[in-house]
Amino acid sequence: MFLHHEKVVWDRLAEEKWRREELEAQLAAARQEVAELTRIRQVLADLRIKEAEARVDAQEAGEKLVALLERTHMDEVEGEWLWTELDDLLETIEGFCMEHNLAY
Repeated sequence: MFLHHEKVVWDRLAEEKWRREELEAQLAAARQEVAELTRIRQVLADLRIKEAEARVDAQEAGEKLVALLERTHMDEVEGEWLWTELDDLLETIEGFCMEHNLAY
């Protein structure tokens, strides 16, 4: 009976050891998952920062594009005005030359 009792105790200890080892393995796996999730969380935070920066950059680029288009339009209007002024000046020179019998 004593040996039977000792066997039961040893079996229980062996089972508890096996359970403890199993729980330790599960805990180690959970710690690895937490570490991975922490890394993923940091990557996500970095991506959110980059997204916000990209939005600001896109907004600034859009504003610069609008300013460039406005400048281009103003340059076009000014260019048309200069061509008109040049045509008027050439007509004036041509008229002056004709009035004074000068070669043109």
